[in-house]
Amino acid sequence: MPGQPIQIKIIGSNSSTGELTFSNDQHTNNGHTEASRGDLIIWHVNPGSGVDSITAIGMKPSPPSTNIFMPGDPHALGSSANWQGTINPATAINAEYNYEMTWSGTDGTTNNLFDPTIRVKP
Repeated sequence: MPGQPIQIKIIGSNSSTGELTFSNDQHTNNGHTEASRGDLIIWHVNPGSGVDSITAIGMKPSPPSTNIFMPGDPHALGSSANWQGTINPATAINAEYNYEMTWSGTDGTTNNLFDPTIRVKP
């Protein structure tokens, strides 16, 4: 049974390297998130993070990656800078989603890339 939505909070950025800083909590540690089948994942851009918007989130072909999301997810949340996606309840345990997040900075930079992961926990 899924729990509360998992908020991946973007709290900092470096447009020179593309690196993002996520808040660390019980689900996320240095860009690596663990979630359960059926969980709703929300990527939240915190004010002052240096990120203007997330422009794309897509699965990387390598290292081997599994699409853990429902069809059409993840997607932009309305007209906000935030995104969301629901993990497919049929996803295999320990499946790993290696993804590339493209973002724009408040400094005017575009097409910055960051490569986090989400693993489906038992």
